[in-house]
Amino acid sequence: LREKGIKKSDLSREEFLNYAWEWKEKYGGIILHQLRKLGASCDWERTAFTMDKGYYEDVIKMFVDLYKKDKLYRGLRMVNWD
Repeated sequence: LREKGIKKSDLSREEFLNYAWEWKEKYGGIILHQLRKLGASCDWERTAFTMDKGYYEDVIKMFVDLYKKDKLYRGLRMVNWD
């Protein structure tokens, strides 16, 4: 979004989710390739995306639960995803 000069706050939820899915389609394979190069031992036939049907509701529930327990924070550190 930043590259296009778009602020997240200027988008509706649906518009933002469309951008999220576009990003996943563009970069999801790259992330899996990087994990393989790092030597991750995974079941590569059963990869999942947190917004996939069947996962999304549980991901949101866990996020809210961790938030309520004050277990989430924003910090500056390197992660394997953007």
